[in-house]
Amino acid sequence: MEPYKIYDFEDEKAWLKGRLNGIGGSDASAVVGKNPYKTNIELFEEKTGRRIAPDISEKPYVIYGKEAEQYIRELFRLDYPQYQVMHHEYRKKFPGLGEYYHSGRESGRQKSPSEYARDLVEFMDELHEQYENRIFYIFLDPSAKGLAEEVKRATRTGLDYQVLLRDAENDVALGISRVQKALVFDIMSISPKQEYAVQEFGTYEYDKKSIEKGKEVPVKEADHCMDAIRYVVMGAWSKIKHWLPKDETPEEIDICDISSREVREEDEYL
Repeated sequence: MEPYKIYDFEDEKAWLKGRLNGIGGSDASAVVGKNPYKTNIELFEEKTGRRIAPDISEKPYVIYGKEAEQYIRELFRLDYPQYQVMHHEYRKKFPGLGEYYHSGRESGRQKSPSEYARDLVEFMDELHEQYENRIFYIFLDPSAKGLAEEVKRATRTGLDYQVLLRDAENDVALGISRVQKALVFDIMSISPKQEYAVQEFGTYEYDKKSIEKGKEVPVKEADHCMDAIRYVVMGAWSKIKHWLPKDETPEEIDICDISSREVREEDEYL
């Protein structure tokens, strides 16, 4: 019989799924009815798949707790040198799962916001069936108000997962810098299923004339997947930044002033 077993989860999603298979320290107070935020009935429903646990990852106390973990471990190591302190964490990855792409220019057919919203739900249904995603975050350009309303309408009821709509941060220079870091440090990966994204990575470049003027402005051609990846990295940066090497400074400087642009209606990436 093993005295303990280490579960090597591939990522946070797998870790959260693994937590459903048992009772952890953070569940103990709910089990005995002493948790002011969750009843033991709610905990039972979460563990048995009858209820989706709310996402609390952006709560200030959760962020504080995650930030403090490394320092608490080091303090314990100093106070109790007789113990061997080991920190085993899941491999930190931000994997691409799939791709939805429609070009009105290439296909010769324009789609309405409601059609895009229906396509999005079908796409999420496929991902949910394959990967058992419990929550989907949708990052949309703030200028795409009509599409945002249709997405809200299409995801209001009848789904087996939560959908959270967020305004995308459209700081282009900062977004490119963060995507580069996520790729360089092997945090983000691109799936072969993301065919259009793979193509765009091969052609994405700065405008040569802008470089001559001292600014780095991307060429705005065939870049919808690049915009989408930048949006999601910016949206998830509060988590991704913790996966960077310790000596990598979290502070970043916006190296150029690039105004935001409106989403082109004929080409959408979701």
